[in-house]
Amino acid sequence: AFQRREILPDGASALYGASALGGVINFVSRRPDGRHELLLNQTHKGGTDAALWWSGPVDEDPLKYSVVTSLHRQTSQDVDDDGGADMARFERVVVRPRVHWDDGEGNELFVTAGAMLEDREGGTVKGGVVPVGSPSGTPFEEALRTRRFDVGTTARRRLSDDRSLSMRASYTHRDATQVFGDVREPSRFDTALAEATYGGESGAHSWLVGMVFQQERYRNDTFPAFDFTYDVPGVFAHDEIRAGEHVTVSASARVDRHDEYGTFFS
Repeated sequence: AFQRREILPDGASALYGASALGGVINFVSRRPDGRHELLLNQTHKGGTDAALWWSGPVDEDPLKYSVVTSLHRQTSQDVDDDGGADMARFERVVVRPRVHWDDGEGNELFVTAGAMLEDREGGTVKGGVVPVGSPSGTPFEEALRTRRFDVGTTARRRLSDDRSLSMRASYTHRDATQVFGDVREPSRFDTALAEATYGGESGAHSWLVGMVFQQERYRNDTFPAFDFTYDVPGVFAHDEIRAGEHVTVSASARVDRHDEYGTFFS
């Protein structure tokens, strides 16, 4: 569940690294509001969706929580009756709990975790063959089994009236098995991120400095030549200067050291 979307069209690479050369889209999570909502959807093509939002409390308690869970299902559909699935069959389950703590004095902690399990099947439908419409052909299976798990946290510690320390970390694991006819291709992808920033205000300046480390790891059991592990440490700095009532000037700099592709400066 999202509260709003923020878009930085360009110039974000100094704060978010080389992967943000084209800009950043930030989805801001919906904060716990004490509401309970249920969404049900059914299509005439065999699609079924059910989603539940549950959160609380909304009083002065500094600890709040929310849970989003959803179930999705689609039956296989051969719309043009040519023996091949135009709409793949799939079943998906999503669960995401979140906990947010805020003492009202500038100290915060946010923890989230998520799981997504999906089985998807396409290719030929029952009685269908490849080449499509050929009586001498054979069935052809296309399938994708995905298991995705992630955990993340952000924390902010107020050190003084104009100084604070912030940290964030995340880890994502995706296990996927693709099937193309007789070829079965299991793969695993892991991403880890850790970042710490120190910032504050000095006169007309609002500044921060930070360091970050990111690792990406891919393994393919069928095609191990595509395996890789990348380690990317980096440092960055940002300063905003209030030049007037309606004018703010900002400057950022960042250096990342990719162990495979070298140094990136923005």
